[in-house]
Amino acid sequence: MKTNNAAPAYSRTTSPELGAALSVLGIDIRLDVSVDRVSGKGWKTLLLGMDSVPWKEIGAETLAGDPLPSHNTKATLGLLRNGTLQEADPHHPALDVLRACKAADSLAEWARTGDEFLFAKVKGAERWAMQRGQLPFSNKTLHAAFGTRSLKLAACLVVLGCPILRVEGQSPNALFCFPATGYGMPPPVVADLAQAYRSGRLAELTPEHPLLWMMQGLSNRDAIRDLMENKKPLVLIRAPGTGRASLVSSNAKGAAMDRVKRHLGIV
Repeated sequence: MKTNNAAPAYSRTTSPELGAALSVLGIDIRLDVSVDRVSGKGWKTLLLGMDSVPWKEIGAETLAGDPLPSHNTKATLGLLRNGTLQEADPHHPALDVLRACKAADSLAEWARTGDEFLFAKVKGAERWAMQRGQLPFSNKTLHAAFGTRSLKLAACLVVLGCPILRVEGQSPNALFCFPATGYGMPPPVVADLAQAYRSGRLAELTPEHPLLWMMQGLSNRDAIRDLMENKKPLVLIRAPGTGRASLVSSNAKGAAMDRVKRHLGIV
């Protein structure tokens, strides 16, 4: 027999990546800790709210004043797991978050172990991924027009078509090196895109840009991992004028909460 505090109106997953992909859509995330009374063995499960939290409850506003779309967890999970979402909407934010998580994990491994990864196009989408392989020797001497030590930013740039030339140094101070431009129509100018994000101009001019969704998803994954480790409840906050939702620790306050609000553009 086991004890279980789970409420019935939740879907379940043990994947922080799936949790992050749904949380950016406004799906509530909670933690269920279960214990087997006989063996004493415990395990943790993420509980996903069955629908996205009503937009007005988490401070969302749209330019036209219309409600943001609602997302059903069970339906979205099913579409993700059976590949239907990839066919129907290959640039869906949830898919982009999952791609960014995979790219970040690949880059982290590269920076930690030195094992290289190649750049590959995602079938049916204007998105790119990392796959294990040996880089051409010429990459080691090519001029890098842009570099970043931000693993999250590097991962998002990769997904949007900016290839990694090489990784200089090792984790946690590795430098991810990019050429001047990436692939796609139109091809992204790597430094311009990164600067637009860092300055806040991207969020101001293009609030639904996929880079913003992916960066938020990666931050949410960090929050979910912290939830699973430290069991601190999370709060959903929506960025004004967008569908993106941020997960914030319920005890975040002061400077930490101010940083979150600045990131989301909340005055």
